[in-house]
Amino acid sequence: MIRRTPDSLRRWADCVGYKPHAGQSAALEAFGRGDRFLTLVCGRRWGKTDFASFLASYALLEKGAQIWVVSKTYELAGRVWSFLLPSVMRAMPGKVQALQGRMDKSIRTAWGSKLCLKSAEHPDSLLGEGLDLLIFDEAATCPERTWTQYLRPALMDKGGEAVFITTPRGHNWVYDLFERGAHGEAGYWSIQSPSAANPYLAPEELAEARRTTDPTVWRQEYEAQFVSFAGQVYATFDRARHVIDTLPDLTGWSISAAVDPGLANPTAILWIAHNPISNEDIVVGEVVQSGLLFDDVLRLLNERRPPQGYEYLVCDVAGKARSQETGTSFMGWMKARGMHFKAHAQGIVEGINCVRSRMLNTDNAISLRFCGPQAPATVSACENYHYAEGDGPVSEEPEKDNINDHPMDALRYYCTYRYARKPGRSWQT
Repeated sequence: MIRRTPDSLRRWADCVGYKPHAGQSAALEAFGRGDRFLTLVCGRRWGKTDFASFLASYALLEKGAQIWVVSKTYELAGRVWSFLLPSVMRAMPGKVQALQGRMDKSIRTAWGSKLCLKSAEHPDSLLGEGLDLLIFDEAATCPERTWTQYLRPALMDKGGEAVFITTPRGHNWVYDLFERGAHGEAGYWSIQSPSAANPYLAPEELAEARRTTDPTVWRQEYEAQFVSFAGQVYATFDRARHVIDTLPDLTGWSISAAVDPGLANPTAILWIAHNPISNEDIVVGEVVQSGLLFDDVLRLLNERRPPQGYEYLVCDVAGKARSQETGTSFMGWMKARGMHFKAHAQGIVEGINCVRSRMLNTDNAISLRFCGPQAPATVSACENYHYAEGDGPVSEEPEKDNINDHPMDALRYYCTYRYARKPGRSWQT
């Protein structure tokens, strides 16, 4: 655990020449008071990198401390390194050693503390150490499992603290963390601070950004608001209209399951109820998890098999391809065990349009809803499934971010099989 007080933080800031603005000072006060989980939701150019660097350098003063700075990629972690290393070398001359490999950067002090830069792209590197302090840079761009499966356990042995510094990305898991701090839960603290809070950011820069940025991007990237992601694939998705908290009486409804198989990548399984009279669908359950083998998928399907049996079991046409895991196809392996999957040969763009028509048609009717408590990852994916950003033309296909695409693919398989298939274009086993 890192010992700290507001006064010791101020003295270290004076030592290294760090001059925090009001938003950064509020976060330092919370850290100095001993709040364990800090969530800083900030706009671009707020000063996230230099704040992370300052906090990391302060933690290095502790004897025998273990500190990680984790970013989505090593390249992003390198931004913190470029701020941190010169500051530490100036403040602790002759007392530190730095390792500067391309994918292995660390700092060791003469009193036994160690700071390492880590990438969320390589989860195996996030195992094995007990941490006193975790700084999770741009946490909202990483999947929740990076935190829950790999980083949170690393804090348990030492009662370590975590600081999340990020620009928001919709109502994802960081939003949930933020809400815990915003509602005053013990040990949690949150701040939502726009780019304009940084007094060192030239007003003309913000003015130029406002002129060249659409309103949704502006609210997210510069005002640090939790909005649906810019470039959202399902822009008509609205929690107030599409998400229900409790299920209706499902008597007379059929149940289908849609699977997007994975192994190293997450497997997504959705359970979907269909009303044959109203033609309405509700996503009533989900599993989104890495490392699931065919046996695991079969077990989950059997455990949740409805009394009347499944109406449809649906997957991608690629499920007919041979798997390296089993030497046979997903569909063939399941068929041999009594699970007859079906698929529809439909393009991604056409499939997305089919899902859109279920979410909201031209008559303003909604035919697809989601049970929030039963399918939280699918609800989050609907909000955050997006097209790739860049300077070139917008892609016709969504970005494969390995977070939101898997439940969205499973949903698309179901909708296209039930509503878009034509004679002669369906695959069955």
